[in-house]
Amino acid sequence: MKILALDFDGVICNSLLECLINSYNSFNIVGETLAKRLYKLEQIAQTEVETFRRFRPLVRVAKEYYALWLLIRKHQSIDPRKSIREQARVTDHKLEEFNSIFYAERKVWLDKDAKSWFRYNPLYDGMKKALFKILDKENVFIVSSKNAWAIKAILGYNEMSVADGKILGSDSGMDKDALFHQLSQRHSIRFSNIIFLDDNLSNLLTAKDMGISVFFASWGYSMESEKKQIYEMGIPAVALEDFGEWAVEEI
Repeated sequence: MKILALDFDGVICNSLLECLINSYNSFNIVGETLAKRLYKLEQIAQTEVETFRRFRPLVRVAKEYYALWLLIRKHQSIDPRKSIREQARVTDHKLEEFNSIFYAERKVWLDKDAKSWFRYNPLYDGMKKALFKILDKENVFIVSSKNAWAIKAILGYNEMSVADGKILGSDSGMDKDALFHQLSQRHSIRFSNIIFLDDNLSNLLTAKDMGISVFFASWGYSMESEKKQIYEMGIPAVALEDFGEWAVEEI
């Protein structure tokens, strides 16, 4: 049996602005500089928003938002060819502290103002219609560094339900390779029988090295230099308008 594994942020959901705002609050809590939680994009400095948008593709897991904000606040040049963690030179302890706060603050926001939280977590155009055709299939899974309850909440808001076992999310900041090991062990499936769609070059290369068949979601969070590298490596790309048909064919 083949398994279709879909990333969530940058593939199913455009959570860029929710992650920007939530990570902004979380970073300031860690640094003890938060006077008041902000839940509107216009409350954050435009220059910081623009820099975050530009370099968001370098972030693989939630804890790395701390590294990105640290570089933004220091006005340090960011090299898109290098790891965001290495450039920030931040300790694992600080990343883990931020990670816990980030997920806790996400829940605070949802509980306080669910309407705005969902507004900042829209599905991509045409995604809802496509997911209705495939999510109930036993061999379709979501593999994401986003926490599972947030994924379920967003899908539920869009009138879709998914069994807990079909979402491999991560509140702990677990990387995709560890999540794929979980998927393989739980369902006794070989890596060669997994088809993975993601928008992140690093995640695609990690999965590819594990023997997983990888596809690039061209509409997600990726820099032009990464897209060029993906095309040069011959990794197949899927366009947003083709996603529904492609997914049905793969399963």
